[in-house]
Amino acid sequence: MLQGGMRSADVARAINCNVHTVRHLRQDGQLIVLAVADIQTSHLRYRMTTTTARVTPGTHNPSSAQTVRNSLRAAGLRACRPVVRQVLTRHHWQQHCLWALTHRRWTRQDWLKVLFTEESQFCLTRVDGRICIYLEVEGPSWCGEVCHSIIGLSLLSLQTISTLCVTGKTSSSLMWYPSCRLILT
Repeated sequence: MLQGGMRSADVARAINCNVHTVRHLRQDGQLIVLAVADIQTSHLRYRMTTTTARVTPGTHNPSSAQTVRNSLRAAGLRACRPVVRQVLTRHHWQQHCLWALTHRRWTRQDWLKVLFTEESQFCLTRVDGRICIYLEVEGPSWCGEVCHSIIGLSLLSLQTISTLCVTGKTSSSLMWYPSCRLILT
């Protein structure tokens, strides 16, 4: 067809392929036609491995829930169902802060007299059974001094209870730093 004087676009339209394919014919006249999967594979072959991994995360078969559970179990982790709770409103938040303000000067002896019956939703133990508590606070006076006796307490008011230090006194300095957080690992 090309030797008969037809244009590349007309030949491509006649055999239902791309013009680029017609222009790059083999010497023997046979068309090079690749499947879509072959084109994608050859395209990815020349990319870097990290780029290929970033581009093709969803091209493989999806993992089942059981496969994910097995992988977590092999890594020493376990899958947990999320806790379904009522969303706290502004009123709840204000009541929580009011409770924390009224109890911020309690000593360790005051907290030992309290029996909490609510269920704590914080995991205080690691997979290997160790209990680690870290405190990130601005200022050199705190330096991670967190009393380990808070483990036995319920974390009803995490802001107040987390301010218990080794001396048994409380301080309001932690309550007003939104960047401070109690890290339980």
